Amino acid sequence: MLFLVGETSASVCKSAIMSKKTIAGNILLFTIALLIAGLLAEVVLRQVKPVESGQSKHFRIPHPVFGWVLEPGVSYINPMREGHVRVSYNSRGWRDVEHAVEKPDDITRILVLGDSFMEAYSVRFEDALPGRLGQLAREKGADIEVINLGVGGYGTLQEYLVYRDHGKQYRPDIVLLGFYLANDVRNNSHTLESLVTPEGMKTKSRPFLNPGKETDWELDMVDYVGAQTLYLETRKEREARRDASRGSALLMGLVKVSREISSSFTEKEFLSDESQKEARHLAYAGVNYCQEPPEFSEAWDITRRILARLNREISEAGSRLLVFSVPAMHDVDADRMNKVIEDAPRSGLVCLEEAPAYTRLAGTLDELQIEFIDLLPVFRREVQGSNNSLFWRSDRHWNEDGHLLAAEHILSALYYNQWVERR
Repeated sequence: MLFLVGETSASVCKSAIMSKKTIAGNILLFTIALLIAGLLAEVVLRQVKPVESGQSKHFRIPHPVFGWVLEPGVSYINPMREGHVRVSYNSRGWRDVEHAVEKPDDITRILVLGDSFMEAYSVRFEDALPGRLGQLAREKGADIEVINLGVGGYGTLQEYLVYRDHGKQYRPDIVLLGFYLANDVRNNSHTLESLVTPEGMKTKSRPFLNPGKETDWELDMVDYVGAQTLYLETRKEREARRDASRGSALLMGLVKVSREISSSFTEKEFLSDESQKEARHLAYAGVNYCQEPPEFSEAWDITRRILARLNREISEAGSRLLVFSVPAMHDVDADRMNKVIEDAPRSGLVCLEEAPAYTRLAGTLDELQIEFIDLLPVFRREVQGSNNSLFWRSDRHWNEDGHLLAAEHILSALYYNQWVERR
């Protein structure tokens, strides 16, 4: 009996030891598998989202006059879902190659002003409208130099200020202003821009023309100290996260996901108020309401005054201003158009198909005797005829085909109206 009990105890001990070894082995295998999975994820993520990736907004430095400028000499990879894009800014802080200030002889110089569609960080620079326009013109025998001063997020006032302080020194023959109706009118209005974010930073980081008398020209300047403080704090946090991840694409991805989840809860909380929803819809879509809201009537008046001043200064410098429309995805794509209409607080509010904003812009420019190149009909025909979206789904900016179509049509208009001559 004692022998059996001892034998049984020994068996139990042996089984316990074997069980611990099995558990330890399983833990080891699981750890190895987890490490391998992590390494594989890191390899994949480095292809999908390189460690040196970034976005344009990360390299926008506060500026006391313009609101912000692009950081000179920076180069990074924009990790688009459709494919990585290398983005570089020249020594003056523009998305362009280097240009001498002194204008060469026998060259038609074209200056491009605009926002993110002209900065064009979603495509290679040679595929963007400014790069394409120069290339196509040279292929057709014209000696053209195109200089790109487009910066993401800029409104018409900022574009005017850039021309005044930088663009004019290049002595351009033609100034091309890309007008993005989806937000350019809103960007010019303190009232409308203050509806966009709960923190109100949109109204602190950009200049505004004070809506006063027709003869007044008073600017509400940037809160430069506040913008600089916020920029430095945000940059410090971003660098700390990058250092903590030690260059790991996996850890950087996890940090980004956690931040996006946190911000989504904040956004949902802000949007839970129905009045806030209606106000934000007005800010984003009101430019295409069937009946123009009074807030946009004021914003259009401000925009007209800025365009008039820009046109006068360009004319006085011996140049010509041409404005072209920049179609948004929801102006062209039927699904996006329907989504904007469905999200409206009530039916019959939005008339995207009729495009009242484009009609309003055309009338404003005609009143000011500024030439207008409307790309909306061209984009709509192309989409309906070939089923080519012309836009990236991930960020709703033009893809290479969209930039090429715009460049081809603008160049045709330049030749047709003899604003540019073939040599």
